[in-house]
Amino acid sequence: MKYLCIFVLLFMIFPAQAQEKPSAFCSALSDNGTYKGRYSAYEKLVEGKDNWVFRSKSEFKSSFFADSISKRMLKQFQDALARNGTELVILYPPTRGMMHAEAAQFPERDKAWEEYQKTIRELDEDGIHVIGMARPPAGTSFFYKRDHHWNVVGAKAAAQAIASKITLMDVYPVLAKKTFETKRLPQMNYEGTFSKVLKDVCKTTLPPEAVVPEETVPAEGATTEEDLFGDSAEPEVVLVGTSNSTPQVYANFDGALRQALSADVLNVSVAGAGVDNPMLAYLNSDHYRDKKARLIIWEVPGYYNFNALRRFLRQATPEATGVCEKPVTQVKGPLVEGEPIMKDLEGFNIAGGEYYLALTFAKPVKNDFKIKFSFPDKEDVYAMSYEERTGALDTYFVSLRNKHKVYLEDITLEGVDENTVLVAICKMPPKVKKEQPKEKT
Repeated sequence: MKYLCIFVLLFMIFPAQAQEKPSAFCSALSDNGTYKGRYSAYEKLVEGKDNWVFRSKSEFKSSFFADSISKRMLKQFQDALARNGTELVILYPPTRGMMHAEAAQFPERDKAWEEYQKTIRELDEDGIHVIGMARPPAGTSFFYKRDHHWNVVGAKAAAQAIASKITLMDVYPVLAKKTFETKRLPQMNYEGTFSKVLKDVCKTTLPPEAVVPEETVPAEGATTEEDLFGDSAEPEVVLVGTSNSTPQVYANFDGALRQALSADVLNVSVAGAGVDNPMLAYLNSDHYRDKKARLIIWEVPGYYNFNALRRFLRQATPEATGVCEKPVTQVKGPLVEGEPIMKDLEGFNIAGGEYYLALTFAKPVKNDFKIKFSFPDKEDVYAMSYEERTGALDTYFVSLRNKHKVYLEDITLEGVDENTVLVAICKMPPKVKKEQPKEKT
């Protein structure tokens, strides 16, 4: 009895110490050096309320904008896809800090929402099909607490936001329709990405989150016109995204899209490959080249800056256009390191962003390489990156810079292993009035 009284007395004197849980965080998470290399995308992990964890650099951003150059380039990309018969819709969800400000120390959240909504509005006014999310009431579920991905609830909300716009577009009536249904799967414990970082850096763990995954399948008896005639067509809707859109995060985003749109979806999203590489890989696919995609949904997380996509758009817009039938000039031959693959181009008067380079290799290129454009007054070196997650490509595109007003002289490829290449210089086709898609009968 005496010891019990002593314990109760100690508990009364030190109640906070008796109930406080030890933090899983360590001092290394405050060190900038921790986030160099493999953990650069996690800078800096900070504790929120109720066991929330945030990446302060990317998830507490308050600046959202796209300048006139970026808007023009995004519109050019959208138009290039449209010439191939494909509509583009960009999903640009808010950051975790914005959606869950009640759990974060994020004093600039109001400014972030104002800037975010302004950017969405301006892009839309410029004719770019971009979809954002409305500011939710406090406590609304959307993202995981200890993982940077959205959860099932967030994925459904994003799919509904997309459907509310796409169903009003001219492309929607022509999509092959199919009915889907969603089923709940057994509850499981989900260990978030942040826990893996803490295990490695701090040798501690974060508690897993209990989640109820979902699975979306064709409804019983659901058929399309193609199914009735025994010719099951490939999906006309393509999802190109980050790890948010992959099955590994148990959010079922592609399934939510199928049900919201009543249309099948080809998911070509790749985890850890950014927003650019999955798109470049898809544009290199037979599915795109054969004009099977009527609609591309491009998932771009809110922590990305549209101005940072310019380099990608120098590749993506000509790639969406494809190899031209009547090039300005072309040459085919084996590569010789250090020697121009094209030279004496002055007489073709090639200058400015309306021209682009198309490279078709005999063998896929499995390494980084450089393209050197030589002008009388300077050189423009463009670095092509190989992304292992999306695989080697055999065709590469890049447009010339708009700022060069003098004519191109030579082109040299550096760093390509023994290979043969067809090099073509193309000119962007003129803008044409888009025909309204014909509804299936």
